[in-house]
Amino acid sequence: MLLDKQIFTSLKLATYWFIKKRPDGSWSRSSSWTVVTDLYSHLTRTQSAYSSTSKTNIKNNEKSGDVIQFKKDGADRYSHAMWIHTKTSSDLQLSGHTSDYLKRSFDAIKGYKTYRIVKM
Repeated sequence: MLLDKQIFTSLKLATYWFIKKRPDGSWSRSSSWTVVTDLYSHLTRTQSAYSSTSKTNIKNNEKSGDVIQFKKDGADRYSHAMWIHTKTSSDLQLSGHTSDYLKRSFDAIKGYKTYRIVKM
């Protein structure tokens, strides 16, 4: 019964995208805020998406505001997500919270094989 409740709670939270501070100082967040696959499921209810192994293809076709997700070679799932902050003539500048980046170069990110884009 507890497992069923946890699954229901997870599905319910994936319907929304939020983080908020509770009166006791702790944080409440939706699974789509913290789980890459849940963010993808949440966003693609209304937005289109595609995947590519070509950084050049991604740099040529994306714009500020799009979401990019990363998957390592041989991995079963995507493990990280960032937002495209700025598009320059030769690169994308990405924002994310893992290392508090505001404008990290897409070219500087290594170790991933496949990229998934959600067009915002």
